[in-house]
Amino acid sequence: MVAREFQTVLAGEGRGDSMVQRSEARSSGGLEAPGLLYEGYVFDLDGTIYLGDELLPGAKRLILKLRELGKRVIFLSNNPTKDPRMYAEKLGKLGLSTPASEIVNTVVTMTRWLLSNHPEATVFPISEEPLKNSLSEAGIRMSENPEEIDIVIAS
Repeated sequence: MVAREFQTVLAGEGRGDSMVQRSEARSSGGLEAPGLLYEGYVFDLDGTIYLGDELLPGAKRLILKLRELGKRVIFLSNNPTKDPRMYAEKLGKLGLSTPASEIVNTVVTMTRWLLSNHPEATVFPISEEPLKNSLSEAGIRMSENPEEIDIVIAS
């Protein structure tokens, strides 16, 4: 499920800007640039880009440089207690402005999977509010009545 969602996000949701193309890197002095750059990069958030409420050393410089070079940057988290908007807000406060559309987590992948594979299902989410809100916004029916439930989600 998650791999397919990343393929969708990394492929640019049909915009044709796939991340599998490669280009040569150029050094502008200082540290040597790698010999090969990809068209896109996926970074985990907690512990890779930031730790707690601080960006890790070099993270901002790296992301800004990749963006300056026209590379696609996507952020990833397996934490279901926040939605992409919450992550975008945190990154913005840390000085790394990022649209929510460039952040993927289990809230995103679960909602998309249900819409693609079981759009008529009634679900019972045992989860935090971000997932419940996402399901509701997507029009996915939720219930606590055992007779109505098709799928139980525990996150």
